[in-house]
Amino acid sequence: MATFKRTAITEKGKELISRAMSNETKINFTKVETTAFIYSEAMDITKVLVLDNPVQRVGISEITRKNEKVVLKIALTNENVTNTYKINAIGVYAKDDSNNEILFALLIANDPDTIEKKKGQTATTITIDLIFALSDSMQISLNMDNSATVTARMFNDLKINIENNYIQKIDYATEQKNGIAKIYSESEANTDIPKIENLVKNNENETAWDRLIEGLNHTKILTIKNIARLFRKVLKPATETDQGLITEKKVKDLASSVIPEASETTEGKLRLGTTAGTALEGKRLAEIIGLEFGGNIQDSGTKTIGKFYYDIVTKFYYECIANTNLTYNDASKFRAISNKPISDRIENYLIFGNKTIKYPNGVIVQFGKGFAGALGSFYRNVLDNDFKEIYSVVAIHDGSSHNTNIAINVLGSNTFDAYGEFPIGPIKIFFTAYGRWK
Repeated sequence: MATFKRTAITEKGKELISRAMSNETKINFTKVETTAFIYSEAMDITKVLVLDNPVQRVGISEITRKNEKVVLKIALTNENVTNTYKINAIGVYAKDDSNNEILFALLIANDPDTIEKKKGQTATTITIDLIFALSDSMQISLNMDNSATVTARMFNDLKINIENNYIQKIDYATEQKNGIAKIYSESEANTDIPKIENLVKNNENETAWDRLIEGLNHTKILTIKNIARLFRKVLKPATETDQGLITEKKVKDLASSVIPEASETTEGKLRLGTTAGTALEGKRLAEIIGLEFGGNIQDSGTKTIGKFYYDIVTKFYYECIANTNLTYNDASKFRAISNKPISDRIENYLIFGNKTIKYPNGVIVQFGKGFAGALGSFYRNVLDNDFKEIYSVVAIHDGSSHNTNIAINVLGSNTFDAYGEFPIGPIKIFFTAYGRWK
């Protein structure tokens, strides 16, 4: 086997490497040439542009790359060699992306191999591996020449690789390994479709689906055609008598036709809101009242201070004013907050009579007109019969007579005397009387 005493990448090769490292192009190795020409020791082989006196030109049989190492495998045969020669030098050619071919590298042999001229029908072959150390990031094209010679060793390597990775006819594919598979036929699809339809129609559980799946032939694959056939049978539009697909819009349209919008006279669907024609949701009611809704008074459980409850007996809402577990309405635990009981209390709060107002706390007030006596005399005024006791009377003259002070003397439960200081009487007065009603 030959050894090489001098190997060099040419200046043109270095330029191509520089461009490849800058991502301007890729390095495309194209061919190898051999020569018997002897390059002198003094010659700078990096400046050689083409190999001198090439004898053979061959394609590259195999190109491999591992990290920064690129291996070019060539096979030299004496098939067309008419004169025996020594391989004194080897030239490696490459192209850029614009198909500009250059002499990339030159190798000078120290102990060159000899290619004998062909004798008879027997041909000999020499294989050589050319190894270049280039940058990992460099763009290198690893294309091979289809016309290049394949050696027996290369053929045997390929044969071993095929035998190790070849899938036997009987090796069926599974979820865990590669293998062969049969096509799921149309007749099989037609057999399985009714089973799937029944599962969908009867809304079967997962166990029934598992049984069906386990019964299917797992060594076969579905074609697009059979997938479409399955979908057509199962994923079809629903009808009144058969199951199938239905759109959300169709559901809403059907619901609208069956359940009308609610109105004052018709039961139906309600929309939440705060405008006319909408229903007030519970959260909004709680926001308006200012209390959190706790449920019904008649429900079991604790009723909590600060929440309001509904009395299903009176049909009113009540605020809980003391924590309790009662299931009936107790005035010491609940205070009415519905409009009706509150308005009833307000209506009963004041009792209006003939010029009188009676309050729930027993106070009665009467506004009226009366008279006072002239100087040295009095005039007796009688109040409403609802007076049980007079607390006080405030009186002033009406301004039609001369200005005068008015004095009051309470006599009984509903009478008082009024005195004036003006000499002429009686004197007209306005009065307000306060007392207790019967």
